[in-house]
Amino acid sequence: MPTPEIIRALRDLRLTFGRRPRTAKRRWLKQAVREPLNDARILRDYHDTLLFMAAYPDNPELLRMVTAELKRVGRAARQFSRTAKPRTVACLRDTGMAGTEMTCAFSLDMATWLAKAFPGQVELDWDDDSAGSELDEFLSFLTCSVERDGLLSDRLTTREWVRSARGDGSQSDLAWLAEQFHHLDALPALREQAYETLDLKVRWRLGLGAASRTLVRFPPRRTFFQEAALNRAVDLREWMARPLPGPHQVSVAEARPLLDACRVTLCARHREIDTLSYVNEREVSHFQLERGIDVTVFGMRPDRRLPIESYFGFVVARNRVPVGYGGGWVFLDRSEIGVNVFDEFRGGESAFLFAQVMRVYHQCFSARRFFVDPYQFGADNAEAIQSGAYWFYDRLGFRPVDRKTRSLADLEREKRSRLQSYRCPTRVLRRLARSKLVFDLDAAAPEHLEDVKLSDIGLAVTRWIGSRFNGDRRAAQRWSCRRAIRALGVRDMACWPGEQQESFCRMSVLLGPMAGLSTWPAADKAALVQVMRAKGGVSERNYVRKLRSHARLRAGLADLAQGR
Repeated sequence: MPTPEIIRALRDLRLTFGRRPRTAKRRWLKQAVREPLNDARILRDYHDTLLFMAAYPDNPELLRMVTAELKRVGRAARQFSRTAKPRTVACLRDTGMAGTEMTCAFSLDMATWLAKAFPGQVELDWDDDSAGSELDEFLSFLTCSVERDGLLSDRLTTREWVRSARGDGSQSDLAWLAEQFHHLDALPALREQAYETLDLKVRWRLGLGAASRTLVRFPPRRTFFQEAALNRAVDLREWMARPLPGPHQVSVAEARPLLDACRVTLCARHREIDTLSYVNEREVSHFQLERGIDVTVFGMRPDRRLPIESYFGFVVARNRVPVGYGGGWVFLDRSEIGVNVFDEFRGGESAFLFAQVMRVYHQCFSARRFFVDPYQFGADNAEAIQSGAYWFYDRLGFRPVDRKTRSLADLEREKRSRLQSYRCPTRVLRRLARSKLVFDLDAAAPEHLEDVKLSDIGLAVTRWIGSRFNGDRRAAQRWSCRRAIRALGVRDMACWPGEQQESFCRMSVLLGPMAGLSTWPAADKAALVQVMRAKGGVSERNYVRKLRSHARLRAGLADLAQGR
């Protein structure tokens, strides 16, 4: 195994670039290649250092050496998993490294995908022939009624019963069970909720290929070699104004391998986001940007979209190596943005990565105001407080929404600029984390107030249903849909795709409390129908555009939020 000295040297060098650091990295890597990989305890540290170097390669030679070493690390990890003592294997389990094994609970849709994508490698995590008492009790809902007495037999364990029930086909226990859930006579959201309450663990044996944190990669592109120092200073406004290269939208055939790489990236790290679990394969955009950056953005299926705002997820890669993920919640001209750079890539060009993500969301969705939730920089997040994450956003130009908090931030920023050794106290960082942050493209010193709060809109609709329909939501839905059809002059609804009919009816409740709908100009009515249909259309980005351009609807939402 490469000695701790070699690993420490490479780790210290990974953030420095130029002729001397490049020569030193080459020398240390050559020493590492000659050493056997026989110590599982430090294999993970070596792996993560190599992964950073793959994302930030100095030149083609070092990239080839790093890639070869990553593959060797995977082979060594698999050998440990097969032959080492349990205590040794435990330190590699759940790392997502090639050749290792991990156990995690996933949503129904993600578990289904894993079972289909990696047959023979993914299975239920049976513990003593049981996957938990909740599954034992729930199995009766997945069977024919005449089978249920057989579930009470003590002749078979739960695992044996499942294998008997699925027959001699090629399906795994997990694939069969997931299929039964999909056949349940219930709304998809209820099926998924029922599955998640069982907390079923999945065991995944990661191979030596791309299905691992080690070797998952984005599609081929030109490599950006890091010949000079890392780019620490980022002018966010300048980058957001720079036009994106095209083309952007990808076909379904092109989207599938991209989405598979994104799913592996998160699942191998025990993570999952709704935008990938319920992804719309027909709404995937891929951007190959400067300095080796790729950003893949994806929307959600019509049946899983949010009721008013729009949620688009992303995974970002550098030189094809996935380095982070997140999402943007878009509403009118603003977006709440969240970015998570994976631990092994901290210390790199995180600010530049974030700038590219914001550039994409600004130009794709015309978002001009960006908000960051306080959790990202400290609220109920001890790690963010410890790392001083607030100042990452502050350096980019984000400022607190709350005026008092903004004044405190101004004082602290002045201290930091005046006193080089000054470190913001923990108690102050916690106070700074009481307010959302905002970055506004429209003004240098804006009034940082959200003009329309979705929470206020939701409460207004709830009060309206309670007062007008005595809490009968079905009656409110029926009345609202009939009223919208009549007031907006809809005559061909039966010809629309089912998803668009459903989105129209769902959004009609939003219009219920709005007075004077029938008096709107014909053009506004027709445009409103297009907004409501677009929420269930192929591209939710089309809905974002139509909603933002409908001035009368925007005014109605503002009135609703403010109780007018």
